[in-house]
Amino acid sequence: MASCVLLGHTGAVGKCVLREVMADPRIAKVTTIGRREIAYDGPNKEKLVQQVVDFEKLDEYRAAFQGHDAAFCSLGTTRAEAGGAEAFRRIDHDYVVNAAKLIKEEAGDKPLHFFYVSAQGTNINSPFLYPKTKGQIEKELTDLKFDKLTIMRPALLELEGDRPGSRFGETVAFAMLPAIKFFSPTGVSIPVGTVAKAMVGLLHNPHAEAARIYENKEIHSVAKAFAEAGSP
Repeated sequence: MASCVLLGHTGAVGKCVLREVMADPRIAKVTTIGRREIAYDGPNKEKLVQQVVDFEKLDEYRAAFQGHDAAFCSLGTTRAEAGGAEAFRRIDHDYVVNAAKLIKEEAGDKPLHFFYVSAQGTNINSPFLYPKTKGQIEKELTDLKFDKLTIMRPALLELEGDRPGSRFGETVAFAMLPAIKFFSPTGVSIPVGTVAKAMVGLLHNPHAEAARIYENKEIHSVAKAFAEAGSP
């Protein structure tokens, strides 16, 4: 029976990951790391442990990062939401990488599978803040040499429910989405639940490589394959 830790569980993808792992009978313990506790009304409440932390002082919460078989990280923000480039990088890069280092250290000799939700178009050499930062995170996670590292690069995320604070470009993209998906059903967008299902499926049926990146179409394919295979 597996134990996993979640970062970013209040976000769009993270909420779906939480739903999947809480319903999964193969996972015995789920620890969430966040700034506040959430109201959880789903199944298997007894296996949920909510750890409230100060991300500026993560080292003080080492115990919460111990003893896990897997970590799911969908923590992230945008420059607009963060309030500027410096705040964006602190949340999107520093919080993620610092947490990953702690998880790696506290795992010791225990094998651990780390999952990170990045983004389509990630490029460490990009002149633009968002793709460059995501590229730097991917490299630093790879350099940590987890036993298994899975990086997901979803395209435009199709949310469950309303999309709060949508940017103009996203609004335009979603207006055009039905027409675009007619020609490329898996190329330009993906439901957040599909990303979550693919990750949890890969926890139980991992790739052979130590580290692997899944682009948008591959995420669709992986989730579909696991759905067709069914749960044990």
